[in-house]
Amino acid sequence: MISFAVICMLVLCSSAWKIWKQQTSLSDDFVNWNQRGLTEESGGAVAVNFYTAQVTAPALLASRLFLLGPISLLRARDHWHRRLPNDEASERRLCDKLLELQKIAKWQGLADHPGEEISIFQLAQMGLIDFSTKPSVRFKAKQLWHSCPYPLS
Repeated sequence: MISFAVICMLVLCSSAWKIWKQQTSLSDDFVNWNQRGLTEESGGAVAVNFYTAQVTAPALLASRLFLLGPISLLRARDHWHRRLPNDEASERRLCDKLLELQKIAKWQGLADHPGEEISIFQLAQMGLIDFSTKPSVRFKAKQLWHSCPYPLS
């Protein structure tokens, strides 16, 4: 009995890993069928209806509920690794860079700020600067109604 439970957990975790790596959600099944060009004229609607009718509602609900736990844990791990450092030195560094970019108030490239790439990417992650990668990496500080609590050093 324990080996069956272990096998079920491994299957669930591997399925959740696959869904998480593809960056899809559990509700994308209908969208995937539509993207394949299955229409009533091509007989695709009949095929979708046939395969969908074979899955009972309790089985579909159970599979979604059991997959939700591992997927949520993987997403939480991603959010944890992407968090910004929460210390005064980092906050001061980001605030100084934001005030500097606000004073310049024009589109710039990373070459204009050598060694400050991490700060610029962190400001973009916080949504404090407009960031574009086309045609090259460019950014511009948003003019905000509030300012940083630290003076420009």
